[in-house]
Amino acid sequence: MLVVPDHVAREGGGKLTRYAPTEEDETTLRELLLSLQRQVSVMSMNLSAKLDDLQRGDRQLETTVALCEIRTQLQELTKSVESCQSEVSEVKRDMVAIKQELDTVQQVKEEIEELREYVDRLEEHSQRRKLRLLEQ
Repeated sequence: MLVVPDHVAREGGGKLTRYAPTEEDETTLRELLLSLQRQVSVMSMNLSAKLDDLQRGDRQLETTVALCEIRTQLQELTKSVESCQSEVSEVKRDMVAIKQELDTVQQVKEEIEELREYVDRLEEHSQRRKLRLLEQ
């Protein structure tokens, strides 16, 4: 099928003749062009707005991803701090146990010293007794 442009018309015998556009045709074309320009402008603004929304969405997504990473790091930090606190508690318990053992050692040392003094006194007493017995 042959498509004939608007500015070309067919005569009765099938011959094609040139059609001269009228002022009315030019006005219609101008109106169509202006309408298309307005539509393109509206579409352009709509697309710009959608692009802005997408960029905002991208920024929100980036922010969300960054927040998730920060949350993960905070959770790891929290676990690390809890682990440190647990270790500190264990060290404190160990220090208390060591102090108790040191106190016990000190008590035993003092008791040994008292026993030495007692043994020394007994030896002195025994020595004096021997000397008395020898003198008699």
